[in-house]
Amino acid sequence: MELEQYKSSAFEIFDRLLRAMRSPEGYVHPQSLLCCIGSLAGYSCQQDVRKLFMTEGVQEEDVFTVFTDKSGRKYFYGDIIDEKLVGNNYSVWSFTAGVLKKYNEPFTDVGEMLRYTAANAGGASFGKIRNCTTGETVQSYIKLLWQPLLPIAQKSAGRGELHIVFGLCIQKAMMTCKSAVSLSECARIIMESALTGARVDFKDL
Repeated sequence: MELEQYKSSAFEIFDRLLRAMRSPEGYVHPQSLLCCIGSLAGYSCQQDVRKLFMTEGVQEEDVFTVFTDKSGRKYFYGDIIDEKLVGNNYSVWSFTAGVLKKYNEPFTDVGEMLRYTAANAGGASFGKIRNCTTGETVQSYIKLLWQPLLPIAQKSAGRGELHIVFGLCIQKAMMTCKSAVSLSECARIIMESALTGARVDFKDL
């Protein structure tokens, strides 16, 4: 796959986020930026699955494994969405791991994060990244930014390809933040955010 076609949208989204998150003094909080982009990347995986498989008459339960918490909020799981999150081909993890490999940094334990985020669905800590302070929760970043940024991603992304645009944003964010946050920690924040963001129901935000 030729990634060049997706870069214009990815870079425009990244630049918009940088401007939006910059303080009056010109500072961007790196952990917040990483969480924000990871959250959007994860949510884009769910939206790609919906676009590919939610044809007329198909129910969410036909595509996803749906968990509903005590408050009635839904969370979406399943192999199809996980392939775009942590699979081998142009997944959120493959874009993240590509930067780690380039700089010979240790890989993040994605399996542990899959288990952790699944166990926390519906709990008070869901959407809050461990050992990390961010400006907003995963859910808030998606609620605030998904709809304004979606048209930009759609300029380059074909059907089911939004996660590729956000995967390129991830790489840009890691390179921008690596002087302030280790690349391994960048990857941890991004992936925990993505694995959380992929599960949420926008109607519940």
